Amino acid sequence: RLTPDPASNFANYYPPTCLFLLGMAAWLCFRQLNCSSLICGIGAIAATLNGVFFVRAVEFSGGQAVAGAVVFVALAMILRPRLDWPRALIAGLALGVGILEVGFHGIVLAAALMVMALTLPPADGSNRFAPGRLMSIGLILVAALVMGWPALAHPELVAFPDRIGLAESLQ
Repeated sequence: RLTPDPASNFANYYPPTCLFLLGMAAWLCFRQLNCSSLICGIGAIAATLNGVFFVRAVEFSGGQAVAGAVVFVALAMILRPRLDWPRALIAGLALGVGILEVGFHGIVLAAALMVMALTLPPADGSNRFAPGRLMSIGLILVAALVMGWPALAHPELVAFPDRIGLAESLQ
């Protein structure tokens, strides 16, 4: 039930929303791997109830759950049989949202997915280093950097508070 206090609404509804987003993104990724509906559902529940994402979302913030969701979305786009520019753009924008959520750590995620996109052989058997495919992989990087530019240019926007100092200030 919504209350007049926006902070209370945020605290009550943001973590479950982030975990729901994580589960749906995991379901999409498993669906791209041609898993059955049962396996997709089990994978979505497993990703949602994963200790790392669940505890971080409930205790601190949903940022890591959103970062996990964008990794699943980017993987779903990269694992498609053919990597063309619309899917590469979606993957890059999703990774940019991950950069916005977790700051500089999102660049590590984006770099890992770029390496994965370069090393995975295309499902259609074409050349891994075809110019069109390399341009699509480059588009992932450009879109992620453009989307995550505010967090990269101003790291104080995503700075996490010192938990020890925060605990002392609350006493």
